[in-house]
Amino acid sequence: MAKIELKSAAKRLVLIRGLRSLGQGAMVVDLTLYLKALNWSGAAIGGVTSAAGLAGAALILMVGILSDRKGRKPFLLIYEFLTITAAVAASITTHALVLVLAIVVAGFGRGQSGAAGPFSPAEQAWLARLINPAQRGLIFSLNNAVGFIGMAVGAVIGGIPALFPGKDPLTAYRPVFLMVGVVSVICMLILLGMREDSGDFPVPADRAVSGAVPAAAGPGAATIAGIPGTGAAAGAAGVAAAARVPRIREGEREFKAEADRSNEKVLVTAGAAPPEEAEEVIGVGEREKAVRKQENASMLKLALVNALNGLAIGLTGPMMAYWFNIRYGVSPAAIGMTLSVGYLLTGISSVMNGFLAQRVGVVKSVTWMRVLGSILMLTLPWMPNFALASVIFVIRNAINRGTTGNRFALSASLTRDRRRGLATSINALSMRLPSSIGPGITGYLFDMGFLSLPLYLTATLQLVNAAIFQVVFGRYDKAAKQAL
Repeated sequence: MAKIELKSAAKRLVLIRGLRSLGQGAMVVDLTLYLKALNWSGAAIGGVTSAAGLAGAALILMVGILSDRKGRKPFLLIYEFLTITAAVAASITTHALVLVLAIVVAGFGRGQSGAAGPFSPAEQAWLARLINPAQRGLIFSLNNAVGFIGMAVGAVIGGIPALFPGKDPLTAYRPVFLMVGVVSVICMLILLGMREDSGDFPVPADRAVSGAVPAAAGPGAATIAGIPGTGAAAGAAGVAAAARVPRIREGEREFKAEADRSNEKVLVTAGAAPPEEAEEVIGVGEREKAVRKQENASMLKLALVNALNGLAIGLTGPMMAYWFNIRYGVSPAAIGMTLSVGYLLTGISSVMNGFLAQRVGVVKSVTWMRVLGSILMLTLPWMPNFALASVIFVIRNAINRGTTGNRFALSASLTRDRRRGLATSINALSMRLPSSIGPGITGYLFDMGFLSLPLYLTATLQLVNAAIFQVVFGRYDKAAKQAL
């Protein structure tokens, strides 16, 4: 097994994710219960959670596109500032408008395993630049594991209001909100000490832009995600399709043609190409268009597949603490412990899935785990008591969410670095937008007394999604193996 290569800047991004996940884990436990203690209805709780998701979805695509042009770091600093502001505001007042704005701005209660909310495309694209493309699936899984372990610790912290109840809900939950703010201050300080232009993973000159493996030769060459006509092979952890940059020699001089980022015109960095090779240089522009077309097609396919999974996640993910409370009448401390164990095992599962992806493939590892997780979700409503329900939930959570790193690796590998922010944005948007409407639907169903229906819908949608995901991207694993 190759040694894991992780540069200093990448380690700091992983550290930030771990710290940020502490607050997110606490909020998953406490937010819905806090709003319930303030006498909010299930529909109101689901509605504000949906509003937060929709607001995030509106930002995601813009962040991805702008971060490709302006850099990743500024957007992460903005996210930490917004989180600090929201946490302080929520710790001061119970006014509904203030809470709605805080939840919408910071995405409290969504359980993002340490990701930077709607600004996560900038973070994922930055991390992807810093790691060996061949280890991308493994390192993204490890990064996700750190986030889930932090969520586990945060979920335990979320039990504080039950252990030390105050005279009113605000007093009881204030320490949790303040903890979220303090953690974001620390993350901001770490970011301020980082340079975005340092620590990029070196890419050999004979490889495609942004770490893609060399283009396979011949008509039967492997293609990105198994999609015919891309003209480049995908890497082991899902490496982007890209045209090889032609290198033209004249004596000791070497000419390198590359597409201009702003207007896609071809530049020759070491001087003009000799007349007899002008045709080869001109062909770069056509190859660039072809590659962009295939990148767009791959991103669209992933977005359509993700939308179904996003709706399934939204139906239950943000509302499970609320479901446990009204289904079994248990306290925040008990729920927090269950979620904590679930996140801890999910972190372990994420690491295992990273290694599993190297053995059986990124796509196949996701498909298997999603099918198993869906079957367990179907059994959850039948559990007669909280203890059994907790066991099923913990195992299901670990199996299903442990694949997040592999899914991130796939999305980050569908394009070259110059468009990776866009790719990760489309991936996140396609999940976030449909998941945003889920809590509103679930809150309404809970108020109507249909406690099991959202869980059945989640399981059914994810089973269908697993089948479609395997059919659409199954050839990707084969292409990745051929590229090694």
